[in-house]
Amino acid sequence: MIRRQGIPLSVYTDCHSIFAVTRKSWPGARALEELGIQLILARSPQAKGRIGRLFRTLQDRLLSELRLEGGKTRQEANAFLHDSFLPTYNQ
Repeated sequence: MIRRQGIPLSVYTDCHSIFAVTRKSWPGARALEELGIQLILARSPQAKGRIGRLFRTLQDRLLSELRLEGGKTRQEANAFLHDSFLPTYNQ
């Protein structure tokens, strides 16, 4: 993502324990800090719903479309993701 879009100003995610741990115990916190990326945790039910819908959509649609495309290897999946799925999804 950073190579294609640049460094984001912030990352918006739910309060899942992989994100909402003490900053010193999560190695990703250091990377975010060094890159100047703000971590925003969704705390309200409405915000959590937005994140949940996005993840569910990506998980359901991506797997279904990858099956239709016939991708079997990691390289085929990555090529489909970057060349076809993400550009269409982002439109």
